[in-house]
Amino acid sequence: MDMYKGYVVMLCAFLFIAVLSACGSEAAVAHDEADDQLHMTNNDTAETLYKNQCLSCHGVELEGGRSGPGLQHIGSTMTEEQIAAIIANGKGGMPAFGRRLSESEIQSLAKWLSEHH
Repeated sequence: MDMYKGYVVMLCAFLFIAVLSACGSEAAVAHDEADDQLHMTNNDTAETLYKNQCLSCHGVELEGGRSGPGLQHIGSTMTEEQIAAIIANGKGGMPAFGRRLSESEIQSLAKWLSEHH
């Protein structure tokens, strides 16, 4: 009888762990999908901002233009915070966008640009 109890306890423990593992992986997948969706939304917002505010000076492919430097590899030379500060306050010939863009728009654009290495 004691041996039977041991098997039942082991079986219950195994099933309990299996159920917990399955629940955790579903939550992780759902969380990853939500993060991916948010990332795509932020990228779409940033790309739209770039096209509307930056493209004329920095080029279609971030290659630089008549009056702005290339930004293709800006993420390897500047942090997201540095990029955001330049967008907000301007630098050299670049005008400040702190009054034209919201803080979240500046952050979205800075994050997107910082991901270009």
